[in-house]
Amino acid sequence: MAKRRKGGAKQKKSEAHPSGGYRNLVLNVFAKNQGATLTHKQLCYLLSANKPHERQHIFDALIAMVAKKQLQQLNHHSFSLPMQKPEEGLLEMTAKGFGFVRVEGSENDVLIREENKGMAMDGDRVQFTVIKDKNGKREGVILTVLERARMQLVGTLQLKNQKAILYPDSARYGVPIEIPESNLNGAQHGMRAVAKITLWPEQRKMPFGEIVAVLGYPGTNDSEMVSILVNQGFDPYFPGEVIQEASLISTEISSAEIQARRDLREVTTLTIDPVDAKDFDDALSIRHLDNGNLEIGVHIADVGHYIKEGSALDKEALKRSNSVYLVDRVMPMLPEQFAGEGTPARHRPTYPPPMPD
Repeated sequence: MAKRRKGGAKQKKSEAHPSGGYRNLVLNVFAKNQGATLTHKQLCYLLSANKPHERQHIFDALIAMVAKKQLQQLNHHSFSLPMQKPEEGLLEMTAKGFGFVRVEGSENDVLIREENKGMAMDGDRVQFTVIKDKNGKREGVILTVLERARMQLVGTLQLKNQKAILYPDSARYGVPIEIPESNLNGAQHGMRAVAKITLWPEQRKMPFGEIVAVLGYPGTNDSEMVSILVNQGFDPYFPGEVIQEASLISTEISSAEIQARRDLREVTTLTIDPVDAKDFDDALSIRHLDNGNLEIGVHIADVGHYIKEGSALDKEALKRSNSVYLVDRVMPMLPEQFAGEGTPARHRPTYPPPMPD
């Protein structure tokens, strides 16, 4: 059984979603005590509900949840979750705040109302239980998040009442994030920015985070392009250790490596990538053979030669899988090496560099 929490239930209620109130608190207690049967008195103890009006709110929440079949009442005093086995699936949120869990092997999605999604966000792999099943249309409640799809999102920063909150572009792409003053990193009121979730206390609807990139004010091309990437689950920023590792890779090919490969440098070879390509890794070669035939060679760069198995670069490439191309830029699978101001523009990174640690 979960340990008793410090602090009163009144404080926790203020942190919960306003539409859920004590129901979310009660539901989370049951979610953390799978299969448990709890009385009203036990719930009040676990939620530190010491005042009469707090205990009454919890009782009212229990009765309301039984009516909605979110809980079952075993007798006058005891309650439990419905006896359905927890299931797993991927959560897909809508712009209106509710979502659906897609379960592998099932044709019917499970409706998740906003007040029942807990701390889950779009794309997360979640564990849930069904609280209503009518004519094949199922409704559920999220019990826990098994795997996060993303930990950062794009939004607009609002400063008011001595609080800084980054509001996401849409309810589909995340939740508001409270940004402590020490983590603003230069972002100002009205600016668009990328924020990373750093702490999400249990029972708190709004997580804490930090600004990892300032995109400027709404409407600029850069801010909109980066928004597209982040909102679709792509990270436009490479971790510092990945960039550091890439900067240490030598572009010189050792004589031992040349000896270990088939040397075709004397064969006429032409890149087939256009002059404005973001990378040059495909080529064709042609040569006449002694029997009068033409040999056409198809070549692709061996990027793997530069990546050590298990390295930070290797893990990052596995996570990204491929480069992502937008209208005016590319988010590469691996960071580019560049020499600074003297480097031609097309060889410079086309993604915003990470903020310094």
